[in-house]
Amino acid sequence: MTGRPWRLALHPLVPGDVVRIGRHIAEVSGDSSAGRRRVEEAETLLAAIAEAPLLGAPLDGALDGFRRRQGGRDGRLTAIYAVDEAAITARVLLVAFGAADWTSRAARRRDA
Repeated sequence: MTGRPWRLALHPLVPGDVVRIGRHIAEVSGDSSAGRRRVEEAETLLAAIAEAPLLGAPLDGALDGFRRRQGGRDGRLTAIYAVDEAAITARVLLVAFGAADWTSRAARRRDA
């Protein structure tokens, strides 16, 4: 580690992932503040990745070379990212919620 946060390079669709999660929670719960809390939890998860990206669980198969990190108050948020140690950068492919099929979504984004 360098003693400073790593840079996050977000896939262009990641901000939309986070917004959609917040909207989904607000719609399902009927509570807009619950949606805002999920957005804050996603932002906290991304900040945690910037602080210690090597803590994520390594993935294999279609996502070999990437890592998975879960967060949120109930661990239902998932971030998929790759670590570039030379550039001190974590490249975030997606943020997903709940039982979303993050594996195939991340694989499609990786190849795009």
